[in-house]
Amino acid sequence: MTAAVMEQQTFHVRSVSLQSRSRHPVAIKVEEELQRLKTAATSMSSSTEICDGLRGLGDLYACVGDLLHLPSLQQTAFCSKQRKRLEEELEASLLLLDLVDNMRELVATAKGRVQGLQSDLRRRSATSPVMLGSVRKEMQKNVNKCHKLLKKMDEKCRSSVSLEADCGVLIESRDVTVSVLRSALGLLAMACQKPKWTRRLWTLKSTQTQRAPELGESLFYSSSQLVQEQMDAAEATMEAVETELQRLLRRLIQWRVCFLNFLSLN
Repeated sequence: MTAAVMEQQTFHVRSVSLQSRSRHPVAIKVEEELQRLKTAATSMSSSTEICDGLRGLGDLYACVGDLLHLPSLQQTAFCSKQRKRLEEELEASLLLLDLVDNMRELVATAKGRVQGLQSDLRRRSATSPVMLGSVRKEMQKNVNKCHKLLKKMDEKCRSSVSLEADCGVLIESRDVTVSVLRSALGLLAMACQKPKWTRRLWTLKSTQTQRAPELGESLFYSSSQLVQEQMDAAEATMEAVETELQRLLRRLIQWRVCFLNFLSLN
Protein backbone atom coordinates (compact mmCIF):
# COMPACT_ATOMS: atom_id res chain seq x y z
CA MET A 1 0.00 0.00 0.00
CA THR A 2 1.51 3.35 -1.02
CA ALA A 3 2.14 6.23 1.34
CA ALA A 4 -0.42 8.30 -0.56
CA VAL A 5 -3.12 5.71 -0.08
CA MET A 6 -2.26 5.34 3.60
CA GLU A 7 -2.46 9.10 3.95
CA GLN A 8 -5.91 9.13 2.36
CA GLN A 9 -7.14 6.37 4.62
CA THR A 10 -5.77 7.92 7.80
CA PHE A 11 -8.37 10.17 9.38
CA HIS A 12 -7.70 13.27 11.40
CA VAL A 13 -7.05 12.51 15.06
CA ARG A 14 -8.68 15.11 17.24
CA SER A 15 -6.66 16.97 19.80
CA VAL A 16 -8.05 18.14 23.10
CA SER A 17 -5.59 20.41 24.86
CA LEU A 18 -4.92 20.21 28.56
CA GLN A 19 -6.00 23.84 28.91
CA SER A 20 -9.56 22.70 28.21
CA ARG A 21 -9.31 19.72 30.48
CA SER A 22 -9.06 19.24 34.19
CA ARG A 23 -5.49 19.44 35.44
CA HIS A 24 -6.12 16.31 37.46
CA PRO A 25 -3.11 13.93 37.30
CA VAL A 26 -5.27 11.26 35.65
CA ALA A 27 -6.20 13.67 32.83
CA ILE A 28 -2.55 14.60 32.37
CA LYS A 29 -1.60 10.91 32.22
CA VAL A 30 -4.25 10.32 29.56
CA GLU A 31 -2.92 13.24 27.52
CA GLU A 32 0.61 11.85 27.69
CA GLU A 33 -0.54 8.42 26.55
CA LEU A 34 -2.53 9.93 23.69
CA GLN A 35 0.38 12.00 22.42
CA ARG A 36 2.73 9.02 22.55
CA LEU A 37 0.27 6.82 20.68
CA LYS A 38 -0.39 9.44 17.99
CA THR A 39 3.32 9.50 17.25
CA ALA A 40 3.60 5.71 17.34
CA ALA A 41 0.69 5.24 14.93
CA THR A 42 2.46 7.21 12.20
CA SER A 43 5.78 5.37 12.42
CA MET A 44 5.04 1.67 12.97
CA SER A 45 7.47 -0.42 10.94
CA SER A 46 8.19 -3.52 13.02
CA SER A 47 6.51 -6.15 15.15
CA THR A 48 8.12 -4.64 18.24
CA GLU A 49 6.45 -1.30 17.50
CA ILE A 50 3.12 -3.08 16.94
CA CYS A 51 3.39 -4.70 20.37
CA ASP A 52 4.40 -1.39 21.97
CA GLY A 53 1.44 0.35 20.34
CA LEU A 54 -1.05 -2.31 21.42
CA ARG A 55 0.38 -2.29 24.94
CA GLY A 56 0.08 1.49 24.98
CA LEU A 57 -3.59 1.27 24.01
CA GLY A 58 -4.21 -1.06 26.93
CA ASP A 59 -2.54 1.42 29.27
CA LEU A 60 -4.55 4.26 27.74
CA TYR A 61 -7.89 2.59 28.41
CA ALA A 62 -6.86 1.80 31.96
CA CYS A 63 -6.27 5.55 32.45
CA VAL A 64 -9.50 6.49 30.68
CA GLY A 65 -11.34 4.14 33.03
CA ASP A 66 -9.90 6.10 35.96
CA LEU A 67 -10.91 9.34 34.23
CA LEU A 68 -14.57 8.31 34.39
CA HIS A 69 -14.44 8.80 38.15
CA LEU A 70 -13.60 12.51 37.88
CA PRO A 71 -16.43 14.81 39.12
CA SER A 72 -16.05 17.11 36.09
CA LEU A 73 -16.83 14.27 33.70
CA GLN A 74 -19.68 12.93 35.82
CA GLN A 75 -21.31 16.37 35.84
CA THR A 76 -21.07 16.59 32.06
CA ALA A 77 -22.95 13.31 31.73
CA PHE A 78 -26.06 14.95 33.20
CA CYS A 79 -26.39 17.12 30.08
CA SER A 80 -28.89 15.39 27.76
CA LYS A 81 -26.99 16.33 24.59
CA GLN A 82 -23.68 15.10 25.97
CA ARG A 83 -25.25 11.97 27.37
CA LYS A 84 -26.55 11.02 23.93
CA ARG A 85 -23.03 11.33 22.55
CA LEU A 86 -21.66 9.27 25.41
CA GLU A 87 -24.16 6.54 24.61
CA GLU A 88 -23.02 6.64 20.97
CA GLU A 89 -19.45 6.15 22.17
CA LEU A 90 -20.60 3.15 24.16
CA GLU A 91 -22.07 1.70 20.96
CA ALA A 92 -18.83 2.42 19.09
CA SER A 93 -16.92 0.47 21.71
CA LEU A 94 -18.60 -2.71 20.45
CA LEU A 95 -17.08 -2.13 17.01
CA LEU A 96 -13.67 -1.71 18.62
CA LEU A 97 -14.07 -4.95 20.51
CA ASP A 98 -15.10 -6.75 17.31
CA LEU A 99 -12.13 -5.28 15.42
CA VAL A 100 -9.56 -6.26 18.05
CA ASP A 101 -11.05 -9.75 18.36
CA ASN A 102 -10.88 -10.26 14.59
CA MET A 103 -7.27 -9.08 14.50
CA ARG A 104 -6.49 -11.53 17.30
CA GLU A 105 -8.16 -14.30 15.28
CA LEU A 106 -6.13 -13.30 12.21
CA VAL A 107 -2.86 -13.60 14.12
CA ALA A 108 -3.89 -16.84 15.85
CA THR A 109 -4.81 -18.42 12.51
CA ALA A 110 -1.54 -17.30 10.93
CA LYS A 111 0.40 -18.70 13.87
CA GLY A 112 -1.40 -22.02 13.52
CA ARG A 113 -0.54 -22.19 9.83
CA VAL A 114 3.12 -21.48 10.55
CA GLN A 115 3.16 -24.27 13.11
CA GLY A 116 1.66 -26.62 10.52
CA LEU A 117 4.32 -25.72 7.97
CA GLN A 118 7.00 -26.21 10.61
CA SER A 119 5.66 -29.70 11.18
CA ASP A 120 5.80 -30.35 7.43
CA LEU A 121 9.41 -29.21 7.35
CA ARG A 122 10.39 -31.45 10.25
CA ARG A 123 8.69 -34.43 8.57
CA ARG A 124 10.02 -33.29 5.21
CA SER A 125 6.49 -33.56 3.81
CA ALA A 126 5.53 -31.91 0.53
CA THR A 127 4.33 -28.34 0.90
CA SER A 128 3.02 -27.26 -2.49
CA PRO A 129 2.45 -23.74 -3.83
CA VAL A 130 -1.26 -24.62 -3.83
CA MET A 131 -1.16 -25.23 -0.09
CA LEU A 132 0.74 -22.01 0.53
CA GLY A 133 -1.71 -20.18 -1.70
CA SER A 134 -4.61 -21.57 0.32
CA VAL A 135 -3.01 -20.27 3.52
CA ARG A 136 -2.58 -16.81 2.02
CA LYS A 137 -6.18 -16.83 0.75
CA GLU A 138 -7.46 -17.63 4.22
CA MET A 139 -5.33 -14.87 5.72
CA GLN A 140 -6.59 -12.38 3.13
CA LYS A 141 -10.19 -13.23 4.03
CA ASN A 142 -9.49 -12.35 7.66
CA VAL A 143 -7.64 -9.19 6.66
CA ASN A 144 -10.59 -8.06 4.51
CA LYS A 145 -12.95 -8.61 7.43
CA CYS A 146 -10.79 -6.39 9.63
CA HIS A 147 -10.67 -3.71 6.92
CA LYS A 148 -14.48 -3.69 6.75
CA LEU A 149 -14.63 -3.09 10.50
CA LEU A 150 -12.09 -0.30 10.14
CA LYS A 151 -14.28 1.29 7.48
CA LYS A 152 -17.23 1.21 9.88
CA MET A 153 -15.08 2.86 12.53
CA ASP A 154 -14.03 5.53 10.02
CA GLU A 155 -17.68 6.30 9.31
CA LYS A 156 -18.36 6.50 13.02
CA CYS A 157 -15.40 8.84 13.49
CA ARG A 158 -16.49 11.16 10.68
CA SER A 159 -20.00 11.42 12.10
CA SER A 160 -18.81 12.15 15.63
CA VAL A 161 -19.67 15.45 17.27
CA SER A 162 -17.19 16.78 19.79
CA LEU A 163 -17.82 16.24 23.46
CA GLU A 164 -17.08 18.87 26.04
CA ALA A 165 -14.02 19.00 28.28
CA ASP A 166 -12.91 15.64 29.69
CA CYS A 167 -15.64 13.76 27.81
CA GLY A 168 -13.85 14.65 24.58
CA VAL A 169 -11.02 12.32 25.55
CA LEU A 170 -13.33 9.37 24.87
CA ILE A 171 -13.62 10.28 21.19
CA GLU A 172 -9.93 11.11 21.01
CA SER A 173 -9.02 7.76 22.56
CA ARG A 174 -11.22 5.92 20.10
CA ASP A 175 -9.71 7.84 17.18
CA VAL A 176 -6.13 7.07 18.14
CA THR A 177 -7.05 3.44 18.81
CA VAL A 178 -8.36 3.07 15.26
CA SER A 179 -5.24 4.78 13.94
CA VAL A 180 -2.91 2.41 15.81
CA LEU A 181 -4.94 -0.65 14.82
CA ARG A 182 -4.93 0.43 11.17
CA SER A 183 -1.14 0.70 11.17
CA ALA A 184 -0.81 -2.62 12.96
CA LEU A 185 -3.19 -4.34 10.53
CA GLY A 186 -1.21 -3.03 7.56
CA LEU A 187 1.99 -4.60 8.86
CA LEU A 188 0.24 -7.81 9.88
CA ALA A 189 -1.36 -8.13 6.46
CA MET A 190 2.02 -7.87 4.73
CA ALA A 191 3.59 -10.35 7.14
CA CYS A 192 0.77 -12.87 6.70
CA GLN A 193 0.49 -12.60 2.93
CA LYS A 194 4.14 -12.58 1.91
CA PRO A 195 6.28 -14.15 4.64
CA LYS A 196 9.94 -14.31 3.61
CA TRP A 197 10.24 -18.01 4.28
CA THR A 198 7.43 -19.29 2.00
CA ARG A 199 9.40 -18.98 -1.25
CA ARG A 200 12.47 -20.49 0.37
CA LEU A 201 10.37 -23.33 1.81
CA TRP A 202 9.04 -24.31 -1.61
CA THR A 203 12.53 -23.96 -3.11
CA LEU A 204 13.76 -26.43 -0.52
CA LYS A 205 11.12 -28.97 -1.50
CA SER A 206 11.83 -28.52 -5.21
CA THR A 207 15.56 -28.87 -4.67
CA GLN A 208 15.13 -32.04 -2.68
CA THR A 209 12.93 -33.75 -5.25
CA GLN A 210 14.20 -32.42 -8.59
CA ARG A 211 17.97 -32.67 -8.25
CA ALA A 212 20.24 -35.63 -7.77
CA PRO A 213 19.43 -37.28 -4.42
CA GLU A 214 22.85 -36.62 -2.91
CA LEU A 215 22.94 -32.97 -4.00
CA GLY A 216 19.31 -32.43 -3.03
CA GLU A 217 19.87 -33.83 0.45
CA SER A 218 22.94 -31.67 0.95
CA LEU A 219 21.19 -28.47 -0.09
CA PHE A 220 18.10 -29.38 1.93
CA TYR A 221 20.02 -29.80 5.16
CA SER A 222 22.14 -26.69 4.60
CA SER A 223 19.09 -24.50 3.99
CA SER A 224 16.39 -26.05 6.16
CA GLN A 225 17.94 -24.67 9.34
CA LEU A 226 17.66 -21.11 8.00
CA VAL A 227 14.02 -21.66 7.02
CA GLN A 228 13.29 -23.15 10.44
CA GLU A 229 14.89 -20.15 12.15
CA GLN A 230 12.80 -17.75 10.05
CA MET A 231 9.62 -19.67 10.83
CA ASP A 232 10.49 -19.81 14.54
CA ALA A 233 10.97 -16.04 14.50
CA ALA A 234 7.64 -15.58 12.70
CA GLU A 235 5.87 -17.78 15.26
CA ALA A 236 7.44 -15.88 18.17
CA THR A 237 6.38 -12.57 16.64
CA MET A 238 2.80 -13.75 16.15
CA GLU A 239 2.73 -15.10 19.69
CA ALA A 240 3.83 -11.71 21.04
CA VAL A 241 1.29 -9.78 18.95
CA GLU A 242 -1.50 -12.21 19.87
CA THR A 243 -0.67 -11.78 23.56
CA GLU A 244 -0.89 -7.98 23.30
CA LEU A 245 -4.17 -8.18 21.35
CA GLN A 246 -5.62 -10.46 24.03
CA ARG A 247 -4.46 -8.03 26.70
CA LEU A 248 -5.98 -5.09 24.84
CA LEU A 249 -9.24 -7.01 24.38
CA ARG A 250 -9.46 -7.60 28.13
CA ARG A 251 -8.74 -3.93 28.83
CA LEU A 252 -11.43 -2.81 26.39
CA ILE A 253 -13.96 -5.15 28.00
CA GLN A 254 -13.06 -3.83 31.45
CA TRP A 255 -13.30 -0.24 30.21
CA ARG A 256 -16.70 -0.88 28.61
CA VAL A 257 -18.03 -2.32 31.88
CA CYS A 258 -16.70 0.75 33.67
CA PHE A 259 -18.34 2.99 31.05
CA LEU A 260 -21.67 1.18 31.45
CA ASN A 261 -21.50 1.68 35.21
CA PHE A 262 -20.62 5.34 34.70
CA LEU A 263 -23.71 5.94 32.54
CA SER A 264 -25.99 3.98 34.85
CA LEU A 265 -24.97 6.13 37.82
CA ASN A 266 -25.43 9.48 36.07
